Amino acid sequence: MKFVKGMDLSTLLELEKCGAKYYVDGNEMDILDIMKKYDVDTIRIRLWNDPWSEDGASYGAGENDLKTTLAIAKKVTDAGLCTVKLPLQ
Repeated sequence: MKFVKGMDLSTLLELEKCGAKYYVDGNEMDILDIMKKYDVDTIRIRLWNDPWSEDGASYGAGENDLKTTLAIAKKVTDAGLCTVKLPLQ
């Protein structure tokens, strides 16, 4: 039986800005390398319509407008974790 091994990386860039670090057996590793190591095969990246308040402040937990979401998708794809296929017009 095949199972999907998925992760939500919607806050990846925000966590990087905050200095998040990831470890396997006490060794620091890039989060995308860890995911590949453990055979993650599905990535979810949320796209928020309007992630800012009326005065331009972030609601927190990422600012996933289109630009940010595409930057995360590129980072994931460049790491060889998955292929992103978008119906671009």
